[in-house]
Amino acid sequence: MNESNKAFEYRRVVDCKFERYAKILSEQLSQEAFTEGVQGQCVESYWTELKTRLQGKTLDCCRSLEEFIQCSCSKLLQELPADECRLLWLGTEAADKAGPSAFLRSTHWSELTGELYERVKDLALEEAEREASFGGEFFEDRGILPLVKDVLIAVERREDLNPETAASLRKLMTVIDGLPEQEPTEFLELSLDYTVRFEDSGGSRFYTIIVSPEFLELSLGGSEWRQEVGSDAWSGPRLVVESGGHFEEDGDIEDMLLEMQDVAGNPEYEVSVTKED
Repeated sequence: MNESNKAFEYRRVVDCKFERYAKILSEQLSQEAFTEGVQGQCVESYWTELKTRLQGKTLDCCRSLEEFIQCSCSKLLQELPADECRLLWLGTEAADKAGPSAFLRSTHWSELTGELYERVKDLALEEAEREASFGGEFFEDRGILPLVKDVLIAVERREDLNPETAASLRKLMTVIDGLPEQEPTEFLELSLDYTVRFEDSGGSRFYTIIVSPEFLELSLGGSEWRQEVGSDAWSGPRLVVESGGHFEEDGDIEDMLLEMQDVAGNPEYEVSVTKED
């Protein structure tokens, strides 16, 4: 390993250490109630308040919040061994800019505290942005949206789409491409419906994808009909994710979407894309 590789690996290790300590602080701040105002009214935890203010870019107007978090950073660092703090400081930009004499002195506490404080704010803002996106943190690392996109691509390749359905499908694809960062502004529903009916029996099977400003829904359902017993509806896997992050899940959604991708190009399945005004 050459010097450049060693320097890169050292910086990566230091970043991991800072991330770990920032996570520890986030957990501590989540347990501390933030008070604001003359009456000392409890509003939220310090962590929740930090995320709210960072997202609204109003942190500068709350000095007590900044000071408390900076003190928490300093307290955590003071509990670490001296050599650990020294290693952390050597991995900061302050050390990169320091002159030769700086390496003969003890760790610069203000610079080290400031670095950890910035890492805590970065973590808070990252978490706040995830929570503010459509579905909150639900879609993170779930692989649901890529599978939905694959289904829509398979439908788009069909040659039996009329111009109106094709246009609505493209609109739906644009909406799905924007999730979870960009919220839908209208209601769109895609359905793949296969129905058969004989003289004394029949049935249907339908897959649906619905997006709206309030929720995303994926589902499989159907019905069976027999002359001697009448009709009976049935339901398969279903997922509903609300815009705020609450969700209800029943069955294997991934398998259902893979099935849906397989049938998307089957001409026996009727395609419809509807828009609700």
